[in-house]
Amino acid sequence: ALHFPDPRNEMEKIPPAPEGESVYDSILPASIAYRPHLTSGARSLSQGDNEGDEEHDFEESRTASLHPHAAAEASWNTGGSSETGHVMPLINYLHDNAHKESGWHRNTERRARGMFPVTSLSAQLEPWERQL
Repeated sequence: ALHFPDPRNEMEKIPPAPEGESVYDSILPASIAYRPHLTSGARSLSQGDNEGDEEHDFEESRTASLHPHAAAEASWNTGGSSETGHVMPLINYLHDNAHKESGWHRNTERRARGMFPVTSLSAQLEPWERQL
């Protein structure tokens, strides 16, 4: 009926309430502002107990500064996280949720925006999803 629509169909079209936090609110801004810093045990020369330790610490800090990718990789392998500042927050977020099904990040973001989840990965992308 045109003037008296079926209330069940209207109820099905109401999107769910937003649930969770959008990556646009915290993770992406933190990743854009991310600056890696190397604090992997390098001490200043004044803190060494003897001369041999000072040379070793100096060489370690010099090597860490010359090879930032190696230092970042070492911190990743030793369980570095966004709390310690060794891994970019977006990379840490994706790594922590890698065990989930394909397309999990899309459905998580849609849930945070109060939208219906996608039933198929081939579903049409929303305009904000195309930007990614």
